Amino acid sequence: FFFAHTMVQTSDETEAQVRYDRQIRLWGHEAQQRMRDSKIVVVSLGGLAVEIVKNLVLAGIGNLTILDNQVATDRDLSINFFLSQADVGKNRATASHAAIQSLNPLVSITVHEGCAVSQPEEYWLGFDVICVTECSVELQRKIDRIVRPKGVFFGCNSFGFLAMCFVDLGDNFVWIDKSEGDTPKTVHFVPLDVVEESTNWKFKPSKPFLACRTILHALTKGGEVDVQGLLTSRAELAALHGFDPALLPDGYVATLAEKAVGEFSPVCTVVGGEIAQEMLKVVQRNANPINNILVYDALDPDLRGLVEKAP
Repeated sequence: FFFAHTMVQTSDETEAQVRYDRQIRLWGHEAQQRMRDSKIVVVSLGGLAVEIVKNLVLAGIGNLTILDNQVATDRDLSINFFLSQADVGKNRATASHAAIQSLNPLVSITVHEGCAVSQPEEYWLGFDVICVTECSVELQRKIDRIVRPKGVFFGCNSFGFLAMCFVDLGDNFVWIDKSEGDTPKTVHFVPLDVVEESTNWKFKPSKPFLACRTILHALTKGGEVDVQGLLTSRAELAALHGFDPALLPDGYVATLAEKAVGEFSPVCTVVGGEIAQEMLKVVQRNANPINNILVYDALDPDLRGLVEKAP
């Protein structure tokens, strides 16, 4: 029995060495081992999460949990390449499990057909990185509040041609700068509560950031994502955070109502890949992470991959 166990273990290690050879040469054995030891949860398997999951699994994280209580619809087929027509009506994560696993058999993948709202604090504290997608601002704030001492939170949303990710890695995120002789550097992040409760944003928010926040605000209130609903949300946010409503022009709001609906696969591909890379930085601790907001606007070449720091 001991001999058989040793042989299996050696075989797994050999397969890992072969599969991850290029990555090991890029960022070293230690960083790759941290990835293999990591436990990551991705909430809600929509289009953006599909791309995040794909990149995490291919990179070789150790343990991935997908938390999703939604069933697949025809719309999911256009943004989730793990699904087929036969999966419509089934839980999205469960139906995608086998196809995701086929990307990398060395990754342990768990599907949890649950609701993020009902998970206890202990659930979230069991992970090294948490990526929340397709969730309200209030739920993102709640989860960020719980895990802030660990510094592991990513809150992401995509709306048509737009996408946004908020990152909170706590008060003292330490990473190692190898370009300066393995010098440890400390980065401070602000919690989502501070951004949401600030009555006077000190940074000048970009149009895509305000657009995503306006859409989220409308959805959280249960309002319509039409021109009038978005104009109302814009006015309420401007009054709350002290920014000029003209930063989000009426014409741009009209474009949002028309095109910032559902998810657009090419946007999910670009932004999902970037978010996955930022999540790997948290595990590897060998690069300076985004601090603290990534926004993307596919219609504006000057605002693709813009990093902002709020508040």
